[in-house]
Amino acid sequence: MNVSRVNHQRLRVIAIGMALLLALWAVFSPFGVVRYLQVRKRLATEAADLARLENENRALAKEIGRLEHDPAFIEDVGRKRYGLIKKNELIFDFSREAAEKKKH
Repeated sequence: MNVSRVNHQRLRVIAIGMALLLALWAVFSPFGVVRYLQVRKRLATEAADLARLENENRALAKEIGRLEHDPAFIEDVGRKRYGLIKKNELIFDFSREAAEKKKH
């Protein structure tokens, strides 16, 4: 009976060792839990980037539409972004930067 008991203990140690190796493989293998969590995090990041880009794309498409069809918007963009003025208009700049430039 001692031999049977020793064999039973060996089998138990082998089974525990195999289970431990299987658990380690399940966690750290290329298809394991660690990789799964990394891929899931990257997927969430990519989904957020995609949503942001889709919103940006819609805003740009709307702006393109306005630039193609809205003369008042075109004028506003020209004035704000490019500093354009109409004929016979004067610009008075009362900003601090302009005052500093005049001093020097």
